[in-house]
Amino acid sequence: MIVRIFLIFHILLYPALLFCKNNDNPNVNYQSIWVHYMPWFNTPEIRDSWGYHWTMNYCDPEQINAQGNRNIASYFTPLIGPYDSTDLAVLRYHALLMKAAGIDGVFIEILNYGIPFPGNSVCLK
Repeated sequence: MIVRIFLIFHILLYPALLFCKNNDNPNVNYQSIWVHYMPWFNTPEIRDSWGYHWTMNYCDPEQINAQGNRNIASYFTPLIGPYDSTDLAVLRYHALLMKAAGIDGVFIEILNYGIPFPGNSVCLK
């Protein structure tokens, strides 16, 4: 699992960031844009449960509202729906979105502050 997560972020996300825009014009004040990526979302298709971050112990993603969205612990529903952070297709998609948006760098949150999140706490070992 450690190797898989290392490969996911270093093979998929890092190359996408290598091609970020580079402003060589000295007359333009350029600030790099970084995003905070949190890889701790679960879905039952990948990790057998919705996990804590889609439910926060009060939402039930199995319930679907009139608009066709799942009842998740989020103000907004992702366009791809609730996803699992270890799904390679989702990681590729997120990397491509970052590249298309001109993101210069990514802070990847892997700390769990002592709370055991299945699939992510292994990152700390």
